[in-house]
Amino acid sequence: MNIPRRIFLATWVAIAGGVWAARAWRVSEVGTFGNIRTVMAFRPAWLPDGAVEDFRLSTVGADRFFQGRQWRGDKHSVSLEISPAKGPGADDNLLTVQGIPMWIDREFDDICSVWRSLGQGLEANVGVVMANPRAAATRVAASLVADGRTPCEVAMRFGWLPDTTPRDRFGIEMRHRRGEPLTQALSCYDSALGPARAWARVGPTEKAVLEDVSQTQVTDPVTVRGRLGMCAFKEPFGRVLVELSPGKWLCADVDGFRPPLGWAEMLRVVEEMWIGDVPAWLP
Repeated sequence: MNIPRRIFLATWVAIAGGVWAARAWRVSEVGTFGNIRTVMAFRPAWLPDGAVEDFRLSTVGADRFFQGRQWRGDKHSVSLEISPAKGPGADDNLLTVQGIPMWIDREFDDICSVWRSLGQGLEANVGVVMANPRAAATRVAASLVADGRTPCEVAMRFGWLPDTTPRDRFGIEMRHRRGEPLTQALSCYDSALGPARAWARVGPTEKAVLEDVSQTQVTDPVTVRGRLGMCAFKEPFGRVLVELSPGKWLCADVDGFRPPLGWAEMLRVVEEMWIGDVPAWLP
């Protein structure tokens, strides 16, 4: 049975600006130096007490729009993902909250995730980990409003990539754990839905730049950017890990380029990266 997804006028007014802001990802960011910046399209007007934002991610100039945000507290976390609408799965359960249709796609113990339509081909997925997660997840999802101001910004660029690689399809990421300096990451894609071909993260510690990264061991010494670092290379994959200066680490991967990058080309990607001053984390 097809269930109409009506978004009532008040809700539409609240999110229309976010749909407009989401289109900013189409702007080209061609270049080899200078910060890459966009704004987050949506935000929740309600969050559990004590939840503090510590993660933002966005595509910029890519063919496929995606944004993610995360908030953490002492005993809970909330995530928000905005992406092209796919529609409910066969096993998703419909419920209506504050007049807004939503679908639960995962629920067990203290975890619940729900999704809702935002109109104009976009949907939101809200995930919550806390006590009574369904009530919190649906309340967060119902409270979504346009943002259009909160920045997602990195001071990183790939200076050299193979000629066959588009220069206007990026993913950018900011992490700001409590009490720690900002960690930033940059990805470059060669197709709308394909994986990143080049990826780099700059952060305050070795642990920060390797967080959530595949556990490929870097065991071979290499001199790169004038510093002694470590690397791993097994075509088509390569990784370089180096401390650029005290409290400033770089981890960079290349993978899946066609034709594959050789050793010297992998090092060229890392050598010719532009890395500027860490941007400010603004709420």
